[in-house]
Amino acid sequence: CAEPGYLYSKNVRGEISKLKVLYDDACIVDKSIRSVIDQVVNSQIPLEVNFSIALSGGLDSNILAYSLAKNNNDFHALSLDLPCANPENSFIDKTVNDLNIQHEYISVDSIDILNETISIVQKLGQPLRSSQPVYQSFLRNRANQLGSKVFFTGDGADEIFGGYVQGFYYFLNDNLNEININQFLDFIGNELPKEMNILNELIKKKYKKFNLNKSWENIFKFHKYFLPEEPSNILEYMDFRLMKHPMPYWLATEDVVSLKNQIETRIPFLDQ
Repeated sequence: CAEPGYLYSKNVRGEISKLKVLYDDACIVDKSIRSVIDQVVNSQIPLEVNFSIALSGGLDSNILAYSLAKNNNDFHALSLDLPCANPENSFIDKTVNDLNIQHEYISVDSIDILNETISIVQKLGQPLRSSQPVYQSFLRNRANQLGSKVFFTGDGADEIFGGYVQGFYYFLNDNLNEININQFLDFIGNELPKEMNILNELIKKKYKKFNLNKSWENIFKFHKYFLPEEPSNILEYMDFRLMKHPMPYWLATEDVVSLKNQIETRIPFLDQ
C-alpha cells in the first residue's frame, strides 16, 4: 500500500523505488502564508491539459483563483446559479472581472437534481449526507464539456484556517482570558450576560458537536467508542474536521463525482 508523501517509480526491470517528498518546516517557516499557497497552487497547474475551477463567493476559491491567474488565466471558472447563493454573485463577478477569466453560471432544475442524485447514490453505494456532491457533479460535468481534464477546488481551506463559525467559538474559548468581554460583546452587538462564567457556558454550548439526548439513546445502544471524542480546542477541532468528519467523506464523494465526469480533481489547500 502506498504511503502518503512518497513518490513511487518503477524501472524497466520492475524494481520499485520510493522517494520521500514531504514538506518540512524549512521549506515554509520563513515564508508568508500567501507565498506558500502560491507555491503549492503553482506546483499543481497542469501544463499539458486544460483546467477549470469551482468559484464561489468564499475566500477559499477566490484566493485559489487569484493564485492560478498569476501564472495562467486561460481557464474556466464555474459557479452554481442557485437562489441561496445569489448574495455571493457580486463577489464572484468582481473576481472574474479583476482576473479577466472565462466564467459561467451553471443552472439546473429539480428534475436534473433528482436524476443526478440517483446516479451518484448508485455509484457511491451509500446515502448522501447533503446535496453538495450533486451540485459539484454539475460543475465537473460542464468542465468536462469545455475540454478540461483537471478541476480545482478550494476544499480544506476552512478546515486548515478555522474558517467556520463553529471554529470561531473554539478560538474564543482558547483565548477567553485575553479578551475584553465588554468590548467583544459591544463589537458583535450582543447583549449576552457579561459574567465570565456564564459566557464560558454559552461558548461551550455553541461549539458542542454532539448534543445527545434521550431520543438518541432510545435508538442506539451507546458505548464508550460509539462516537469520536469531541474536540476541546481549536487545533483539535480543525484536526477533527480534516481527519474524522466531514473531510474524509467529502473527498470520497468528490472522487466518485470526478470519476463519473471523467475529470481529475486537485485540492491545493490539502497538499502536504
